[in-house]
Amino acid sequence: MGARRQVEVTERLRWVLELAGRTGQLRRGFIWGSYITNKIAPNDVDLMLVMAADFRWELCGLEAQRVFDCTLPEQELGATVMWV
Repeated sequence: MGARRQVEVTERLRWVLELAGRTGQLRRGFIWGSYITNKIAPNDVDLMLVMAADFRWELCGLEAQRVFDCTLPEQELGATVMWV
């Protein structure tokens, strides 16, 4: 169960980073929490996205907008995402 959970969480992380990257405005990403520890089955991904200064999330495609909504990433993608 633990390894399977780790794979699922990693897939979600990749998906979030891909969606953010598609904007062309992603500058950096920072990951922390249980995901980067030796914990076999992390619950989620804690992620900080640093976007370009002129980034406007409302101009992204609908799919990418999900990453920048305050509540949807945790509910739909299993990730706590903060962005600046």
